[in-house]
Amino acid sequence: MATNRHVVEPWWQDDTTAELARRGLSPRRSSLRAFFPSLGVPVPLSVTAVSASADAALATVPAASLVGPGGRRLPVLELERKEIPVSGQPVVLLGYPTGLDALLARLEDAEVAIVVKAAGSDPSGLVAELARRGKVRPLAAQGHFGDVVADPLVYDAATTVGGSGGPLFNTRGRVVGVNAAVLTGFAGASFGVPIRFVVELLPR
Repeated sequence: MATNRHVVEPWWQDDTTAELARRGLSPRRSSLRAFFPSLGVPVPLSVTAVSASADAALATVPAASLVGPGGRRLPVLELERKEIPVSGQPVVLLGYPTGLDALLARLEDAEVAIVVKAAGSDPSGLVAELARRGKVRPLAAQGHFGDVVADPLVYDAATTVGGSGGPLFNTRGRVVGVNAAVLTGFAGASFGVPIRFVVELLPR
């Protein structure tokens, strides 16, 4: 699974964490999970590799976890290995911007009350309950590439804080990049990592 290095290693390039490290503390990852709309449970992720040159990482999930209702396997997204995005080309972005708050905001008030009553106020419990109810679904945004350089990709498909790690699709339905950042206050500047940095992490 393609994602960002700062998603699997939140301490990467983080000044606050760097200061703690200088004091002798070491960061660690307590858990990492992925959610798929057709699965009612979170899926554990294992970090396979992180890029030394870009905000890109590769994670894997147990093969048995990718089987949906009726024994149907979830489709694997195809990576774009040939065509490089160009300025003006359409792009579609999938992601979960703003995290848990956005998921709850998409429910009716009565359903929010039911979810909170069933799961309590613990974030992990809330997300698990939302997944069980099929309410962990990505948002889609479309736009165009504004600038394409070696790194990063720049586009106007809307995203916000918490949208990192989402795939960017070209018109062929192939993944051309991974959403990584947004310049707040300027709607035309979302940034992604070209998929080639993830391809470099794949086993040969």
